[in-house]
Amino acid sequence: MGDESLFDRVARFHDYEQENYAMMFFNTKINPVRELRPLTGMRDGGIKPPSALYGNNNRLKSVVFSNGINSPIGRIILVWQREKTTKLIRLILPSERFLLSTHRYTRGKDRSIDQLINAIHGYFDGSRKRLPLDRLDWSVCSTFQQKVLKHEWLIPYGKVSSYQNLAGSVRDTRCRRAVGSALARNPFPIIIPCHRTVRSDLSLGGYRGGLKLKRWLLEHEGVEFDASARILKKFFRD
Repeated sequence: MGDESLFDRVARFHDYEQENYAMMFFNTKINPVRELRPLTGMRDGGIKPPSALYGNNNRLKSVVFSNGINSPIGRIILVWQREKTTKLIRLILPSERFLLSTHRYTRGKDRSIDQLINAIHGYFDGSRKRLPLDRLDWSVCSTFQQKVLKHEWLIPYGKVSSYQNLAGSVRDTRCRRAVGSALARNPFPIIIPCHRTVRSDLSLGGYRGGLKLKRWLLEHEGVEFDASARILKKFFRD
């Protein structure tokens, strides 16, 4: 892992289930490659391997830039590239900042990224209900994951849906587990609001940023919970 790039590390992380997330990086007693259980039920649900970002000479196709955003949930990092157009390749949540430790980025300036940053600020101050997709680099996602994430984006602000309903909306024969895995591997959290999909019993389910953050984002959008930490039915979108 000494010379492993960010993208190798991200791709390796996304080969395993979300519930193994903390163990992989914080439990030094295990070998994450040998001992963690790989995903089942989906072959192309997640982020593409590092080759999607590298050229034939194994170097990055272009310089990778990053910009930080101070937000109510902590500092968010936008990772982006500028080739023919500027595209976001990753949004790193505060709990994932350790992913930056293996790769150095160039601090960049770009009008379209500034516009995206303003839109994210708008989400947190309540003036934006939906964030734009036009600057996302979809090439880092598989075809199946793109389909899932674009349907997820359609869930309205202040509403939730279930993994089962999302599986039905993409009209895929694969199981709900595949849809959940595609959401867990979402490279653009908050922009693609994967926090809006919950279990059928209206409990939170999982979230890469942690359940505390998932609940915070939902409550920020006006979603209410009962005493057993389940979402009230009036916020559920059939």
